[in-house]
Amino acid sequence: MSEEVAEVLEKAADLIETVGHCKGNFSESDDQGNKLAYCALGAIAEAVDSMEASYSLRERTEDALERWLFGKLYLGQTGRSIPFWNDHRLRKPEQVVDALKQTAKDIRNTH
Repeated sequence: MSEEVAEVLEKAADLIETVGHCKGNFSESDDQGNKLAYCALGAIAEAVDSMEASYSLRERTEDALERWLFGKLYLGQTGRSIPFWNDHRLRKPEQVVDALKQTAKDIRNTH
């Protein structure tokens, strides 16, 4: 179960690295429907869809990222969310990719 969550996080990181990162939208597409960028949650959703997995895997993956972000990175700050974090004006794509990868790594190291 945890292995699946780590796999989704890694796929989401790869999507943002190869396709692009966006803020304020789940994803961005061109006129032909080709994806141009994903936010953190959009990349997770796309990764789960590509695995033809259940919605519960998406929820577990989002929960894992949220716990990592706000448990480790921001020391339990309340009132925060993944979209708030992703869309922050100073947020860089590399930070989103690193958070996804580090969460996956931490999951693998604890199981």
